Amino acid sequence: MYIRTTVNYKTGDYDLQIRYVNYSKHNGPFKCNLLDLAVDYEEIKLYHLIVLQHPRQLIVTPADSRIIIHEGETMTLTCKSVGGNPNSSVSWYRENVLINEDWADNQNNVTLKFETGGKFYDENKYSTLQMNWTVQKEDDGVIFSCKSWNPKLEDGEKHKIVESRTMDVRCE
Repeated sequence: MYIRTTVNYKTGDYDLQIRYVNYSKHNGPFKCNLLDLAVDYEEIKLYHLIVLQHPRQLIVTPADSRIIIHEGETMTLTCKSVGGNPNSSVSWYRENVLINEDWADNQNNVTLKFETGGKFYDENKYSTLQMNWTVQKEDDGVIFSCKSWNPKLEDGEKHKIVESRTMDVRCE
């Protein structure tokens, strides 16, 4: 780990630069002591250091890449993104078109449910996005993709992880 401090006495800025951080060692509370012996002044402040991480894994259920289902049945697709700090963004796409609340509201029987879990300092915290809908014949051959990334990282979009499922709709 490399630590460097810089002080600008004119502006009162005290900067701390840390390189080569490790999530399990460095993510969390740090105490900063400011001591100026010339004027007999001491100040102690507590700060939270947040180590940014890309998501590590996507778990999509059902697990099969091709899902066989009958028209009129209810389908549930669940995407769980594990890792990432802070919690990663998770989105479902239908043929590369983002499925958001506005899109779901305009469809028949489509619901989205988002949740996060794990503790602030837990490397295995997760974000989950579940989508439920009544399958129509128009869903046959459609590719649904789940994408996860950390929007707080400058290169987050480059490190998106993606899992896809293709619908095989059987008509009665």
